[in-house]
Amino acid sequence: MAIISSLAVGNTVVSAVSDTFYEEAKAIENKLNQCGLNICALQIVKHEMLDALLQHVNLSAAVVSSNCSRLGYFSQQLANRGGPIIPVVASEYSDTLIHRLLLEKTVSIDTTASGGNTILMTLIEDEE
Repeated sequence: MAIISSLAVGNTVVSAVSDTFYEEAKAIENKLNQCGLNICALQIVKHEMLDALLQHVNLSAAVVSSNCSRLGYFSQQLANRGGPIIPVVASEYSDTLIHRLLLEKTVSIDTTASGGNTILMTLIEDEE
C-alpha cells in the first residue's frame, strides 16, 4: 500500500526488498510499467542496497511500516546525514499514509545568527 500511495501522490519510489520477495516485487513493477507507469517512477532493488539508498543525495523521504523492527535504524541513519533533514514517514494505517505523503514536510530554522539569544531563537518579542 505504501508504494501505491507514494506513486499516487507523484513520488518516485525505490523499494528495497528481501531476496524472498524480490521476484514478486519485480513482477509487480513490470505489471505497473505495462499499465503505463513511467519506468523511472518505481524501481525495485535488493535489500543489500538499503544503506546506499539511505545515503543517496536525491533521497527526500523514507516510508517505513510503523511496525518495522528497523524503524529506529532508519531514523538514526537519516538523522546522521549531513544536509537537509529527511523525514521518516511511518504509518500504521493506509488511510493516513496518503495524507502524510501529501502533507509531510520538514522545517529547519538556522539559528546561527542568534548567538544564543533565546528571544530571537523563539521569535518572542520582548515585552519591555
